[in-house]
Amino acid sequence: CVRHFSARTCDPFSVVVLGSCALGPGLRSRGGITTEAVTAPLYAYFVGRAAFDPSRPGRATAAAVLGATIPGLDQLLRLLSPAAYLRYEGTVTHSLGAIVIWAVASAAILARGQSGRAKCRVASAAVLGLCAHLSLDVLGPIGARCFTPVSHTRIALYLISPLDPILTLLVVIPAGIIHWKGHLGAKIAWIPLVLTAGYLCMCCTLHSRACANVSRDAPPGDCDVAAIPIPLRPLEWYGVVSSRRTNELVGLDAP
Repeated sequence: CVRHFSARTCDPFSVVVLGSCALGPGLRSRGGITTEAVTAPLYAYFVGRAAFDPSRPGRATAAAVLGATIPGLDQLLRLLSPAAYLRYEGTVTHSLGAIVIWAVASAAILARGQSGRAKCRVASAAVLGLCAHLSLDVLGPIGARCFTPVSHTRIALYLISPLDPILTLLVVIPAGIIHWKGHLGAKIAWIPLVLTAGYLCMCCTLHSRACANVSRDAPPGDCDVAAIPIPLRPLEWYGVVSSRRTNELVGLDAP
């Protein structure tokens, strides 16, 4: 099937947003919780427990979780207007500069009065936590403008859905087990990280096949193609065929 929608620009992010809105349960200008808002803090928690606080959650784990949560503050832009959200989302709070600032701030605040080694541990955990959020954004169709203000190019790999129940379950279930069996925290904290790596490899393969299908069926001429995982149905894909005049959503068979 093919669905047509209009866009004033052929910017890939605009195409993804408009296309997802046309699909229904996708990226809306208002409302909705995306995958990284739930899973990024949990991934940061697992990293903190596995790499820094094996016995019990400590300062490093707190820095990691807060680091994964801070980029989500740009969701407050929704309160201003949809235009403000689309323009500034994924910029300053998702930039490399934000990583440096949060690393220094976390070491100064969360590790105040601690040794230099302890401050380095907290700063490292803070960096990994914020990178967890950025990674989920970059892996999905929303992307992030990581090099703001030097460059406003949005980096997006289109590998995972913005609403991915599988990815969420891969971290929610282990988090529940750790909460229930606290003494197993450090021992099983690596499990969701390994499972996620395997899942992302599978998504990468499916994305490649979906892109190949779109390219094969795309009309001849000067056009760009992309494949978008469908929100709430992460193993199914829609193709986007963009030309100077029109954008099309193309239904794909299972890759």
